[in-house]
Amino acid sequence: LKEILERAGFEEKTVKNPGPTPPLDVIQNKMKIIDERLGSLQNQKEKIYLNIKETEDTIDKLSHFIGTDIDFNDVAKSKYVKLRLGKMPVESYDKLKYYENNPYVMFTPCSNEGDFIWGVYVAPIESKTQVDNIFKSLFFETVEIPEGLGTPVESIEQLQSRNKKLRSEYKELCEIINEF
Repeated sequence: LKEILERAGFEEKTVKNPGPTPPLDVIQNKMKIIDERLGSLQNQKEKIYLNIKETEDTIDKLSHFIGTDIDFNDVAKSKYVKLRLGKMPVESYDKLKYYENNPYVMFTPCSNEGDFIWGVYVAPIESKTQVDNIFKSLFFETVEIPEGLGTPVESIEQLQSRNKKLRSEYKELCEIINEF
């Protein structure tokens, strides 16, 4: 009982003359209902928090591609090429010169962040596996792009709007839990 009350944010207090004590099974049933409701609210809050962090992470990653006008929707619909966005260590970027005779190994740098070069490569569908393996060997880390987004700027704006709504929901849930 004490643990449930603590999870609900109640402080332990001694009450003088509380009146008749309800039967134990009634108290246990009410506490079970409170615990289930509070647990459900906490789970919702946790999911929203994770969505906020995931959205912020995606915004951070996409910010490296703001200078490009790539429309992610158009690229995703392509039947002939696959686009990969991501980062690779600077040392790996320097090793790309060893592949200059391979017409499918073309990397376009977009930004530099310390030890990493962020950029884009495109591979024809029929050579995708071979090109992906070359970039994996260069420690290229792919950035997953959520579906339904446009250019990097449009994508970031959509994600920021989504994040604003998520933060509002999170704040509302925190208030409900605190009032509980």
